[in-house]
Amino acid sequence: MRLGLLSRCRKNSYEEEDFMRRRPFLSLVLMSWLLLLALRQHCLALDVAGTIKDSVSSSGISGAKVIILEIADTTQTDALGKYFFANVAEGFYTFLIGSPNYSPRIMAHVRVSASCCIGNRGDFNNDGIDANIIDLTFLVDRIFRGGPAPICPIESDINSDGASANIIDLTFLVDRIFRGGPAPGPCI
Repeated sequence: MRLGLLSRCRKNSYEEEDFMRRRPFLSLVLMSWLLLLALRQHCLALDVAGTIKDSVSSSGISGAKVIILEIADTTQTDALGKYFFANVAEGFYTFLIGSPNYSPRIMAHVRVSASCCIGNRGDFNNDGIDANIIDLTFLVDRIFRGGPAPICPIESDINSDGASANIIDLTFLVDRIFRGGPAPGPCI
């Protein structure tokens, strides 16, 4: 099974239009304050969506149960294997995925964030630790065995060429880990 996560900020609606039109200066101050607050806190709640797929046929698995253990929230995949959670706070979570015809899978330390980028490129498994042998193992599995897609494609583009993870990224990472090669650039 594969787990893919996509997250986006949940949109809130405000019913303050009349108030804003009547008090332009106050509304400007209020808007500035809201913008600063938004920049400071980024997103309060996120929607998390993904697809559970059979690793052999790549077809979606319908009826799979997906649980976020830390918040005890559960959902089930639809006919295409898609699942959805609403209003999940940013943070790290453990996902438990199960289906009657498949072995259960635990995905620990999954980052839920409006931006998947934690730090430098090369963090292929998105654990928040700089590129290491575990990331190299994930990258080799992805390139040569069709392993799980990276949680954060930006961080898996180790050499910053804009292409998905490939042999050039693998060479760059091996050079970095075993020969002290150049550090991957920051992801934006």
